[in-house]
Amino acid sequence: MKYLLVFFLTGSIFSFAGDPLIGKKLFYGYFPFKNGGLQCMACHQVNGKGGTLGPDLTKVYTRYGGSEGLKAVLSGETAFPSMKPVFRNSPLTKEEIENLSAFFEEAAKTGKETGKLPGAKFFFALGGFIVFLVGGQVFWRGRLKSVRKRLVESSRY
Repeated sequence: MKYLLVFFLTGSIFSFAGDPLIGKKLFYGYFPFKNGGLQCMACHQVNGKGGTLGPDLTKVYTRYGGSEGLKAVLSGETAFPSMKPVFRNSPLTKEEIENLSAFFEEAAKTGKETGKLPGAKFFFALGGFIVFLVGGQVFWRGRLKSVRKRLVESSRY
């Protein structure tokens, strides 16, 4: 009922109180931003879902000291240098900021950040490759000697 009333009053599906479900849909791109901005998940992730170009935003609500600090960053007032071009041409509306803030607050309470080392998979794969090479050398170490021995013996005649 709350959303129906807000829709009739504003002509928008966004509520002014900040709805975490709408914020989640904005973050993951199910709802487009009013000014045409890129979805957050293109670069960031929450609870292990999303992009890995930017930092994990699962605990961003806590890191920025709650709602006011987070809203300042989302409004573009204190945006990081890499985010200024994003906010310059397509700033978030007040309703979008409220909904994203509610989503990040809920994620901070219930979510878990991913590991701090984004290249962990790379190092794991590299370690596996090294183990594979060393294992191959141990397993096949006499192979070339036996082939060479037969070639040398056959060339003597």
